[in-house]
Amino acid sequence: MPLYRCQMCGGEVIRKHDGLYMCLYCGSMQSFDFDFVGNGQSNVSAPTTEEEIYVGAQRLRASAKASNDYTTAAKQFQLIIGYKDASTLMSQCFQKAEELRIEETYEEACGLMNENNIHFMQQAAELFDTIPNFRDSVFKRAECREFVNRQQQTIIRKNAILQREMEDAEKKQKLLAAAVIGAIVLLVLIFTAIKNIH
Repeated sequence: MPLYRCQMCGGEVIRKHDGLYMCLYCGSMQSFDFDFVGNGQSNVSAPTTEEEIYVGAQRLRASAKASNDYTTAAKQFQLIIGYKDASTLMSQCFQKAEELRIEETYEEACGLMNENNIHFMQQAAELFDTIPNFRDSVFKRAECREFVNRQQQTIIRKNAILQREMEDAEKKQKLLAAAVIGAIVLLVLIFTAIKNIH
């Protein structure tokens, strides 16, 4: 299969959908007219008119589902600002991309909260920090921070208990060693005294 190059930047282009191709480097969407040459190579032409870019961007916008899809469409409209309503559509796509990014961030943070461990709760709190005015993000962030603080306090308490237990064990070891040494000294004295009597 021949490798197609972006007509804007020369980057590698991959097929996306509806006959459109996306540049892996600059993200521009292009449609190609294929004129295959006998040796398997192809002569391709990128969208050359504003109308072709406009139609391609419209297709992207119509099929967009995620924030990245809308951003890609907006970038295509951005290439032809001033043509028809491309400027308005670009703004709408960027706005929709941001709305979806916020929603996606919120969903990801909620998913992390469900893991119910300190590491994921810290990540969730950081994500909620990026969308403070969305739904109940402020409350969920506070819930995450409270969970993290409780877990940290529990860890601190457990470490303090463990430290005390280690110190107590060390004291007991020292007392036992002193008792053993004392017993040995006492036995040596007793045997020496018995030996001197006989």
